[in-house]
Amino acid sequence: MVSENSAETRMLSPRALFAQRFTELYAAAGNPTLRRVAAAAETRMRAAQGARPGGASAQRISDWKAGRNVPARFESLLPVVLTLVELARKAGTPLTRQLAEPKE
Repeated sequence: MVSENSAETRMLSPRALFAQRFTELYAAAGNPTLRRVAAAAETRMRAAQGARPGGASAQRISDWKAGRNVPARFESLLPVVLTLVELARKAGTPLTRQLAEPKE
């Protein structure tokens, strides 16, 4: 894991830094399947907002992990991040502040 203030982190583009942190969070959650995360995030989103479309698909989550795309809206990312944080905590994986706090 790269520390927040390392030279390598400062040299990464915002897209690369997002992909790196998202991949770290995914690993901390035990590398669940993309479909599992997408389904859990969709359930979380529906509970919070009703039946509004716009959840993150398995393909979209894969693109975020690979750095091919970044979320267009925080609202589509938040349920995914919260799902991964919950899975990591259930697994007993310690999380850094950058990974545990959705707005980091």
